[in-house]
Amino acid sequence: VNGDRSASGCPILANDPHLEVNRLPAVWYEIALESDDNFIMGATMPGISAVLIGRNKNVSWGATYTFMDAMDYWMEDCKGGKYLKDGKHHVFTIREERIERKKNGEQFVTFYENEHGVLLGNPNKDGRYLSVSWSASTGGAQSLKQGLLLTEINNTKDAMNCLGRLEMSFNWVIADTAGNIGYQMSGLLPKRNKNYSGFTPIPGWESDNDWSGFYSFDQLPQLYNPENGYIVTANEDLSEYGSVNPHTITMGNYRSDRIKALLTNKQKISVADMKKMHMDVYSLQAELFLPLFEPHLDDSANSQLLRNWDKKYTADSLGASVFENIYHAYLTEVFGAVFGEEVMTHLLEETGYITDFYGNFDRILLSEHSSWFLDRSRADILNISVQQGLKMELKKWGEHNELSFTNILVGDQLPRFIGFNKGPIGLQGNRATIHQGQIYRNNNRITSFAPSYRLIADLSEKHIETSLPGGPSDRRFSKLYTNDLQNWIEGNYKTLKT
Repeated sequence: VNGDRSASGCPILANDPHLEVNRLPAVWYEIALESDDNFIMGATMPGISAVLIGRNKNVSWGATYTFMDAMDYWMEDCKGGKYLKDGKHHVFTIREERIERKKNGEQFVTFYENEHGVLLGNPNKDGRYLSVSWSASTGGAQSLKQGLLLTEINNTKDAMNCLGRLEMSFNWVIADTAGNIGYQMSGLLPKRNKNYSGFTPIPGWESDNDWSGFYSFDQLPQLYNPENGYIVTANEDLSEYGSVNPHTITMGNYRSDRIKALLTNKQKISVADMKKMHMDVYSLQAELFLPLFEPHLDDSANSQLLRNWDKKYTADSLGASVFENIYHAYLTEVFGAVFGEEVMTHLLEETGYITDFYGNFDRILLSEHSSWFLDRSRADILNISVQQGLKMELKKWGEHNELSFTNILVGDQLPRFIGFNKGPIGLQGNRATIHQGQIYRNNNRITSFAPSYRLIADLSEKHIETSLPGGPSDRRFSKLYTNDLQNWIEGNYKTLKT
């Protein structure tokens, strides 16, 4: 928010990027540096020579993920170790990587590359294979350069120009001590064939399907000092603020709409208000679905719990668990009829598809009529789903949505009393709440999507307030191993300063 909308009279920036949290040490590493006439503080990731989110003397910046469509697949027609392009066969660039393994012999892996990226197969066996490219895969130096410049940026415009040139895609929110606020998307957005949707692999043997460079960062979504006095990003579609559309698919708008509602309902926003928003677990998604479920509820205890639910995903809530049981039953009943129940269960429990793209599924579920309903009415499907959901096992939301913080090197190999791992805890929030609290399996491991770091910067002050799901040390027997974890769980903050 800008200074006109803040209680202090200066802009306030709040950031809580959602990433995996069920790990120790935490994803982020806090840092504070000071020189004679400047300082920089915030969070980085080990090995990166920049404070990725934080502030210096004059400017603060935060980031969320954009869901920019920066990756494509091509179909390659391979014969004799070569690939077909415009009627001719061409030689791949061959790259061999050596992998040294402890207590095992070294292993060599061969990659075949062309202008489309890396081939997912062996072209010496004739056939068609996929190749894949991520736009930022050839970058690095430019991003490192821009990261180093963050120490010296003096205002929001400078920060937009600096951060916008990063090769990876993020939504950057920015504020400065002069009272300005801004938003800038970064990332290399490919220039594609205008007839390509971005959803499916395309023929690699036609050069018209090649990328023809990247759009300039100043064509990507951006805002500077909007009239409403605030900027919100929460992984939603922000293409309206740019001259090109960077998205194929994004998260739903529930979280951003909730933040906007809270900001609109109060004229002057304080740091305390930002802290409350960080921990807000009220679901606008539930607001939309409950009227659909209500006519199909019965006189059971679980039905009464749902009727009385305050639409908040607190750890002790039973109503949240009833809602989730019915919502999952509804998802499975609709899409399982098309995909098959086994496939739908896999999507729900073993992937991040519903975790990320729930808004797109919800558009169908909230429709009165849809081809996805096949030959059934929505009312009939809802009645089946509600009855199934009401009969499912019921636990408090925190018992249902439970996770542990596991050391990334030790894992579960040592007894818990040794203390490398912490928890379990009941994680509040869910997919559609400001404080996300999503737990799911991916690639045969438990992962999560929750606030990986909380940062609030009031530009009237010379510090930031933060909390981290862990601590600044990766050493189990250091007092700093998890010294900030309880703050993170309870929504408390410490002051970070030089």
